[in-house]
Parts: sequence; structure tokens; C-alpha cells
Amino acid sequence: LGSHRGELTHNGRNYCRELASFLHKCRREMEEAGHVESCGDFLVLMGTAPVHYSTLQSMIKSSSSSLSDGDPSPASISGASSPPAVPVNCKGFQAMSTSLLNELDGGVCNGLSYAEIIRDYPDLWAARERDKLNFRYPNGESYQDVIGRLRPIIIELERQRRSILVISHSAVQRCLYAYFTGTPMEDIPYLNMDMHTVVELRPGAFDCQVRSEKLWDTSPECPTPLR
Repeated sequence: LGSHRGELTHNGRNYCRELASFLHKCRREMEEAGHVESCGDFLVLMGTAPVHYSTLQSMIKSSSSSLSDGDPSPASISGASSPPAVPVNCKGFQAMSTSLLNELDGGVCNGLSYAEIIRDYPDLWAARERDKLNFRYPNGESYQDVIGRLRPIIIELERQRRSILVISHSAVQRCLYAYFTGTPMEDIPYLNMDMHTVVELRPGAFDCQVRSEKLWDTSPECPTPLR
């Protein structure tokens, strides 16, 4: 539970490579359609956990190896406790970090697997299973807490008129997905967010279009990129 490691696994590095390729393809398509006028038309928002920074750095490295001489160079990153108005020192695409996008804080259970929580904290696990939305880990957070701290992020996302990639963990992803798709609050903890998948949300006047792009499958039957 939580995120403490900064080092990506082999599968994580493979996914970042495919993600960089996917974003490069999307940018090309936007340029061809006349929807991109400058490098500032693409923004990456992410948390401050070590794995978030490692994910961005791996994307930058992958982008560097795939970009041609005529393409813009990758981005650098600016850090802040909340999204600054203008990111700094950016090329190619812009990136900002904020602790508001960090994973749900597991408190005393941070760093433990679910199996370890069941074994060491059976009463906590039982309380969590009874009410996942409102259950708060001791010295940690609940889904309701995460929903509350994401409000400034949602305001920022609604204000933007450019494409945004959010790098975050599953609880944060569920809350953002639920807001833009109108999912009932009580269903948020049970939303299925696939691993190694980009979920594209296109909010409209009356609904939100959803498209999923699975970039990497780590199952034994398909251990390679999906095209």
C-alpha cells in the first residue's frame, strides 16, 4: 500500500517506453490536424512520489531515443506543493508535480501488501471491507479525503484547454475518473482501472467520452507491447 520505491521494474520501464511512443504519436496526429501550435499545448501532471518522478524520467529518456533531429527535445520538471500557474524550464512538453496527486495515504499500513494487512491488522481490514469509501487508515486517509484534496486539481483540469496526462496511482485515478464520468461516489472504490493503460477522457457539454488504450500486457500469454 502506498508508494515508497522510486526504482521502476522491468515491466514498468517497458510501459514507460510504450507510453512515450504513444504520446509522441498523439502529438504527431494533433500537429497534422492543426491542433498543436506550440510545445505548451501538452502538459504532464503527476504526484511527488519517487515512482512518479522515475516514470517521467523514463518517459523522457525513451522520448530522447525516439525523437528525430527536427523534433523538440523532452521536458524538464518543476516541483510544487500545488500546480503552479506556469511550469518552468520546459521543452517539448511541460511537466508539473504536486502532492495533491499522491496515492491514498495508508498511514500505519503504508508499505504493506493487502495480504500483510489482513494478517497483521484483521480488524482494520474488516472495517475497510465494510465501508471502503469512508474507511480511513490510522494516521492516513480515506477515499473521501482523497476526493477532498483533489478539488484544486479538478478545477485546474477544467480550466485547461490543452491535452493533459495525469501520472498517478489507482485511488487518485478512480476519483478523477468518477468525477468526469458522473460515477456515483459510493462506486468509486470499486472502479476497475486497468494497469499499463492510458484512459482518455474527453469531457463535453452533456457527457464525457472515454477511450482506453492498453499499452503493455504482462500476462504470460502476451508479454509484449499491444499494438
